[in-house]
Amino acid sequence: MSGNKKGLTLIELIIALAIFSIVVLLVSDIFLDVIKGQRRSIGIQNIEENLRYTLERMSREIRMSEVKTGEGTFSSLDITAHKPTGDEDVSYKLSSDEITRNDISITSQNTVKITDLKFYVKKNSVQPRVTIVIKAESKDGKQEQISKIHLQTTVVSREY
Repeated sequence: MSGNKKGLTLIELIIALAIFSIVVLLVSDIFLDVIKGQRRSIGIQNIEENLRYTLERMSREIRMSEVKTGEGTFSSLDITAHKPTGDEDVSYKLSSDEITRNDISITSQNTVKITDLKFYVKKNSVQPRVTIVIKAESKDGKQEQISKIHLQTTVVSREY
C-alpha cells in the first residue's frame, strides 16, 4: 500500500466540527444582538413620534393661551385657551401613565407609558414661560427591550 492516503481522520473531523460550531454560535449571538438593538431602536422611534405629537399639540395650545397656574414646579398645568368659539379652561396632567387634557388622554395608550410629567412655570417677565419635562418608556416588549426617553421643551405664552 502506498502512504499517500486521501481523506480525513476522525480527530481532524472532530476538530473541524468544533471550530465550525464555535463560529456558528458567535455569528448567531451577533445576529440576536442586532435584532435586540433594532427592536429597541424601533421602540425609541415610536415613543419619540408619539411624544413629539403630544408636545407639539400642548405647545401650540399653551402658546396661544393664558397660563393660570402660579409660578413654580407642578405636576399639572391650568390654562385658558383663547379660541374663535370662546375661551376654554384646559388642564394638562398625568393620569395613570397617560397625559390628559381635561381628563381625556392625548398620548397613545398602546405603546407609550408616561412615567413622569412636570411643568416649570416662570412668570417674572411679561410673557409667562412654561417648561414641559416628560419621562416615558415603551409599554410593549420584554424588560430588556423597554426603551426609555426624557423630553423637554420650553413654551412662551403669547398672552400679554
